[in-house]
Amino acid sequence: MSKSQFSLSVIASAVLFVCHSGSSFAATSVTASMDESNNTVVLNQPQTAPLHYRDSTIPLAFSGMTVLPNSHGQATDVTHRGAMNGIAITQDRVSFSPSPYAAPQLVLQPNLALQSKISTLSLSDVTKGGMGAFGHVNYTSAQISSAELGGRANIEINENGDGHVGAIASGLNKEYGMMLAVDYQNTAQEIGFVSGFDDEQTQTDIMFKINADSLVGARNPQQTEFMYQYTNSDSGFSNIGLTAQDWATNPGTRYSATQNDKQEGQRHKYQVSHIVDLTGGTQMVSDFYYQSYDEQKSQLNSLDGTFIGLSELQTIADFDMNPVGSNNLSSMLEDNHYAGYGLQTEGTSQYGEHQVTYGALYHSDKAEMKFGQQDWLWSDDRSLSSINVDKAVLAYVDDVNVLTTTADAKLNYGALSFNLGLAFENVSTTREVSTEAYGIEAADFSDDGWIPSIEIAYATGAWKAAIAAKQAWSAAAAGNATQQAQESMQYQLGLTYQTDTLNLGVNIYMQDFDNQHISCMWSMACDYSQRYVQENIEDVSVNGVDVSADYQFAFDSFAIPISIQYQYSQAEFGESGTNDLIGLYVEGEQLPWVPEQQLALSSGIIVGKFSFMAQGLYQSELGYATAFNGGQQIDEQWKVDIAANYHISEVHEIYLRVENVLDEDLVSQQSSLGISSQGEMLSYLGYQARF
Repeated sequence: MSKSQFSLSVIASAVLFVCHSGSSFAATSVTASMDESNNTVVLNQPQTAPLHYRDSTIPLAFSGMTVLPNSHGQATDVTHRGAMNGIAITQDRVSFSPSPYAAPQLVLQPNLALQSKISTLSLSDVTKGGMGAFGHVNYTSAQISSAELGGRANIEINENGDGHVGAIASGLNKEYGMMLAVDYQNTAQEIGFVSGFDDEQTQTDIMFKINADSLVGARNPQQTEFMYQYTNSDSGFSNIGLTAQDWATNPGTRYSATQNDKQEGQRHKYQVSHIVDLTGGTQMVSDFYYQSYDEQKSQLNSLDGTFIGLSELQTIADFDMNPVGSNNLSSMLEDNHYAGYGLQTEGTSQYGEHQVTYGALYHSDKAEMKFGQQDWLWSDDRSLSSINVDKAVLAYVDDVNVLTTTADAKLNYGALSFNLGLAFENVSTTREVSTEAYGIEAADFSDDGWIPSIEIAYATGAWKAAIAAKQAWSAAAAGNATQQAQESMQYQLGLTYQTDTLNLGVNIYMQDFDNQHISCMWSMACDYSQRYVQENIEDVSVNGVDVSADYQFAFDSFAIPISIQYQYSQAEFGESGTNDLIGLYVEGEQLPWVPEQQLALSSGIIVGKFSFMAQGLYQSELGYATAFNGGQQIDEQWKVDIAANYHISEVHEIYLRVENVLDEDLVSQQSSLGISSQGEMLSYLGYQARF
């Protein structure tokens, strides 16, 4: 995948597509550098940007993460080698979710229009502590231009008349650099089994940066950067889908009973980063951050006082087909606030051929959850009229304080290297309950754990090989009744071969979980009491292999780039049991949220100023076995997107993108609450300018 600026030269484009960048700081282990070369996706290349300008699904798969199917307008959920919790999702080194410890069920992904690349670390990331103990995906935001003025502007419109528009402008003078980025998305789908209404999804993103280099007379080179981000999103999704019979008739619709379901979110993030180069090859990077997220939800969840299951769903379907009389519906209202702040520092020192990375993090976050209820009368004209609204009450508050210290040493002896890492984390958690509802219980506990790692590696020429063993640890959330930390041993054997035109990577791994955390995820049909608890599975084993390949066929007049990411995961329950989230599970069965196989493919042709690219994501069947759906499955799925773009000049570019070109009925949820679709084939016409 391309790692540098675009060139109209076919040969330059071919070389750039597979060129890999390294970290600007940190004493990375060999396995981490292998991940850097094999699991990095650069987003702002013209041959890739039209394909995933704003959507994170396929780029995350190319970065080596397991991607869960998501409905239109919703953040993409990810798992990594079987684990849901303990996966760090960061942007510019700082957690992207505003409250990752107090609200593990909250998963947010950034708008790719304002990012420059995604990179993934496969094993426990010692420098991230428990938050990254089971995988780490880091987004790098758009950078301030090194020129006096630079940027890009984009506008696209689809066949339904919906559009996206965005622009990034930045510049650099002798004293400081500055950037302003804005992006707006607006899409709508006609939904409703009989009566049509628009399910509109809108999102506005703003990012502002300003930085300055060393002050005059400063002894050491340094840079300070301030970043502010704002996101406002409004989505009309619903968890209530269609019966199997209605799905076969018209899978792209939902019932009119859900027309008032919605989710609104507002996010603010402030970050100050300071980088200083000290004498002796030492570099220090410090970040201070504060971020918050407010969300309001309205979700239909009961019919005539009964939580919606198979029989209630059929009643809703029958009424939508033939409305006679009226029905009483109820929606759960939520008004939630999440906030977190922290200070982290990381330094890398060079001692001859050896490197040592050391760091510390203090993080504090809070989740304030409020519940209420909206009652509706569903009349024979399929209209909804409000009966009453129960005022939202403060249900509970989670407070979490985290202290993490880390040290990671890379000892180099010619082609042979040893990497020894150790992290210690202390987590203090409290849950104060104001309203005894939905089975929520108070909690007050503290826990701590060690995260050690060892690696032996050998590098010669284009070859790198490494074997690593790590113990992963992630603290329990406040909703964990037994307050058990998630723990596992991780083993990995990795091999990489890299030249200017070919990059191959193979990782064989094993994970042995003594305890695994399970939380309600998007696409699981959980009731509201289940969304705020964390269950434990005492014994889980995950074995598998990751294979990645990038290659360039370069000819005199054209080039054909190919990129492949393949994952095989055998993730099995080590015992039989039952819990409130997934119901009954049986020893030896595959974890329902882990596809046994996932394959991401990208290829195309670049001819002068024209390129045609295609990318696809395949997943084998998923179980999504929850206590409410009886273990129904999502069949294997293919999602394929294509894009053709033409560079009118070095500044102007036009492109055509077709999403879900196979026009498949992609299923994102299949449960007793119905079947939900990810959307039909959709075409976009776009224009992008660079200056």
